[in-house]
Amino acid sequence: MLKQRIDKLGVVQPNISLDENRNLILVELPGIDNPERARKFLQASAKLEFWNVYRMSDPGIYDAFMLADRKLKAEMDLTQTEVKKDSVQYDTVFTPVMDSLGNKVDSTMKLVEKKNVQGDLGPLLSKLQISVNAAQGGDTPICGFADVNKRSAITEMLERPDIKSLFPKDLFFRWSMKPTKDTESGKFTSIYELYILKKESGTDKAPLEGDRVVRSNASLDQSSGAEVEVTLAMDQKGAKKWGEMTTIASNDKNRQIAIVLDEEVVSAPSVRVPILDGNSSITGGYTMQEANDFARILEIGKLPAKPQIIQESTVGPSLGADNIAKSINSLLIGFALVLIFMVFYYGSSGIIAILALLLNVFFIFGVLASIGTVLTLPGFAGIALTMGMAIDANVIINERVREELRAGRTLWESIENGYKHSYSAIIDGQVTTLLIGIVLAYFGLGPIKGFAIVLIVGILLSLFTSVLISKMMFDWWVKTKNKTVSFWIPLTKHSLAHLNFDWIGKRKIAYIISGTLILVSLISMLTRGFELGVDFKGGYSYNIEFTGQKNVDVKEVRKVLGEAFGGSPIVKAVDVENTLNVVTSYNISDNSENAADKVTSKLFEGLSKIYPEMNKEKFLKEYTKDEIHITSSTKVGASIADDITKVLF
Repeated sequence: MLKQRIDKLGVVQPNISLDENRNLILVELPGIDNPERARKFLQASAKLEFWNVYRMSDPGIYDAFMLADRKLKAEMDLTQTEVKKDSVQYDTVFTPVMDSLGNKVDSTMKLVEKKNVQGDLGPLLSKLQISVNAAQGGDTPICGFADVNKRSAITEMLERPDIKSLFPKDLFFRWSMKPTKDTESGKFTSIYELYILKKESGTDKAPLEGDRVVRSNASLDQSSGAEVEVTLAMDQKGAKKWGEMTTIASNDKNRQIAIVLDEEVVSAPSVRVPILDGNSSITGGYTMQEANDFARILEIGKLPAKPQIIQESTVGPSLGADNIAKSINSLLIGFALVLIFMVFYYGSSGIIAILALLLNVFFIFGVLASIGTVLTLPGFAGIALTMGMAIDANVIINERVREELRAGRTLWESIENGYKHSYSAIIDGQVTTLLIGIVLAYFGLGPIKGFAIVLIVGILLSLFTSVLISKMMFDWWVKTKNKTVSFWIPLTKHSLAHLNFDWIGKRKIAYIISGTLILVSLISMLTRGFELGVDFKGGYSYNIEFTGQKNVDVKEVRKVLGEAFGGSPIVKAVDVENTLNVVTSYNISDNSENAADKVTSKLFEGLSKIYPEMNKEKFLKEYTKDEIHITSSTKVGASIADDITKVLF
């Protein structure tokens, strides 16, 4: 189901892998140009519900709020609950909407600010602004309004058992998904609406859920031509239930039905006529992109559990291209150095080793492509390590052959004996590394696991190419073609052949040196400890490119960011010109969807003190070229950091 969602994002060749042991899913989205959209798309559980509602004008609802506020106020000291008389309160003004015959068919609501509220309010109503008009007969399911920072406190008070008992047993509360809009500017405010919803008797489940939706699309509202809506088509059972709900609501003075997505109210439209065909539409101030994403999620279906991003890495296209170029260059340079050494030291037999190495790399890429592994930087490191191990096997074989040749045996006998006597050393070295790779693949996460998989594939293939393929080449060239091959050049023929060093006799010196180094290391570990990276202690890591700036002062950057984050972030230069790495644990315990946005805002706030000309929009975009910007970022949650630490040990 998650893969179906990602396919809807239009990402080419996404990589999705499941770690069943830890209930983790690794998702790699190469080429994604809107990380924020992808983040929201992945975390939405798409739990769509349709609920009946209470109205503030229903008997006892308004009185219950007054009783709850007085009860809470009585429990607190008056000095803590007193509200100043010039505090801002809100009221709602309802304007009737008439049809062509002059009949009221709906009403529009407008928030009006009012001041100098008389009387002392308790802790509930000092935070939740109840509409006076609603108490006097308003037909709205919105019981009040509150600032975004006060919602959790209000919810905590209303969820208390003694406060819930003042309301009907089937009543519960849900906040609006989006804040209200300013009627004049049209911009979103920080004020959210609180809705009063109604359960059906004997169950906590919604009367109708999104699993009955069989088709959904985003389009412009045909009546207004301006507002974006999501149209829904339901199956037979859903259409029947929807018809029952809308019939009851329509006959009850056009009562509203609340449309709830992931525990938040998208909208609560009044039902003017029953909807019997199962088709309906949802409007909630969406942009066309948001509406399309919403429709796709509904069509695919809700996830059985709400996903939470605990580790996230973002690499901008410029840094990604630079990483690819450097990775390829490192492989080419490493291969060239190996080629030069093997040909210089071993002569024509070195060429056979190089051909076997080429086949090894070719096979590695082929196997990784076949099993769908996405190449990453750790993967390139695994390939480079494999190249070294593969050529090491050929070095062992060639050295044994040289020993046989010096002993006076023929070329073919030397090759046969060289391979025969090399197997134990080669297998010992490869198998021990293979075991390490298996352990890393089993316990490792993300990049560690990717490195391990490439390493395992490389080791198995190196045994195949370095031993079997190279032996077949020698068989064909020497035995079949009856041609000769050299294992040295005149300059290297006797190198290291007569080396005689008394290792055992110098063992006491080695003991002293080793013991001293171990003691110094232990003292350093106990006194200084380790400077753990973001992977082990959790936090946020950013690579920031200071485009157009020269001689960036690391100390000054560390100072302003320390003030912004309220701590001591790690700031250090990296091996890229004018690029700093910033690591901070600020806000790491916040698991909300906008937690990362809060950190980047603080990051921008601190840096803008040094560089006031910075543009925040361009700073946050990895593909920016001519401005100071983030080139890559990593988030590691506290839970995943603990898991990585346990895996390490």
